[in-house]
Amino acid sequence: MSARERDHHLFSPGPKRILALDGGGVRGLITLGMLKRVEDILRAQSAEPETFRICHYFDLIGGTSTGAIIATLLALGETVDDITDLYFEICPKIFGGGRWIPGYWSKFDTKKFDASMKAAFQKVLIKNGVQPHEPTVGTDLLKTGLALVTKRIDTGSVWVQTNNPQHKFWDKSSEYWSEYWSKRPEAAGFHDNKNFELRKLAQASAAAPYYLDAIELAIGPDETGLFFDGAVSPFNNPSLELFLMTTLKSFPQDGGTPGRSPFGFGWETGANRLYMMSLGTGSWQNRVDTKVFQRLPAVSKGLYALRSVMADAEQTGVTLLQAFSDTSAGHFVDENLGTMTDLKIDWHPLLSYRRVNPTLSSKWLIENLGDEFSARQGFNERALIRMQQLDLAQKANLQRCHQIGLATGAKLINEDDFVPAFRI
Repeated sequence: MSARERDHHLFSPGPKRILALDGGGVRGLITLGMLKRVEDILRAQSAEPETFRICHYFDLIGGTSTGAIIATLLALGETVDDITDLYFEICPKIFGGGRWIPGYWSKFDTKKFDASMKAAFQKVLIKNGVQPHEPTVGTDLLKTGLALVTKRIDTGSVWVQTNNPQHKFWDKSSEYWSEYWSKRPEAAGFHDNKNFELRKLAQASAAAPYYLDAIELAIGPDETGLFFDGAVSPFNNPSLELFLMTTLKSFPQDGGTPGRSPFGFGWETGANRLYMMSLGTGSWQNRVDTKVFQRLPAVSKGLYALRSVMADAEQTGVTLLQAFSDTSAGHFVDENLGTMTDLKIDWHPLLSYRRVNPTLSSKWLIENLGDEFSARQGFNERALIRMQQLDLAQKANLQRCHQIGLATGAKLINEDDFVPAFRI
């Protein structure tokens, strides 16, 4: 049944809807707070509200790092409440009892991460009446399209794994793979992508360097890939990559009908043909005193500069998508571009796009969410700066993250973000 559901989402005609979820460790609870609002709105619009799940609306759910874990669970048919409960349960287990020795071990025990993820996935299977096992990307349990961003660090390659059965390397019997064999005979021994373990891919996307060890995945009988967090790529916010993946297709030189897509999608573009909702895990402006920075060791300066690249990549993705999209409410980029409400590349938008991501500053929270997010309520600057840590799994921090997500959803996400053209 679910394979038919998946294929309907991926290949049926009509408008397509994408949900893109950022990375951010325990701040995934911010995303989950916003997703609660999304789920409530869509449930109210559904003809079957009692059984509605977010996977029934979105044709592709993609994520990086913590967003990959949430995306996988949503695609399996979990409710936002169930995933939220799971996060409150497993975050302290994964990010508890740090064992870090500078320059030698990762901060946390990857075995705990593996055990927590395995238990969580088995719990989902049992709840759905399925015998515990390790489902692959090709499992019929996935009820819609899924895309997970990972970084294969041993080759420096960004891997976006999907459950699209028309993906180039999904099945070794495909035309694409045969074409690949002729150029790389050694690829004949590679595993079909459909057979990668689902849980392991989600973990690979979330294996943040410094915090957790890289994840090994067998690529073939004689080759093992080493995967780190997809956030060590330009796609901690996966929106731009998901847009390109779903719309790229070959165009003949003679101007004929567009042909195949290496990713298997080839979806049509247009404001009423393609919709993307992109949810973040909180942003902030990196500031450092000039004199303080100059006194830092050279290695600290380098690390600071490298960390800033992630914010640059996120801003670039948002800027590009807003530049060629129609949006119900523009997302603030910077003082130069503002929210880009009247800034476009062309009169004809390629998609409808909505980006929602709270800013973790007292000023933004009070102005946009209300006085309940003042310093007196525990949202002081020190707490907000600590919230930037993706591993701060103390109960108070987890609750603050979720509160911010819930309030952001309630204030900034509404029915207008789901226009009639994309209703099901």
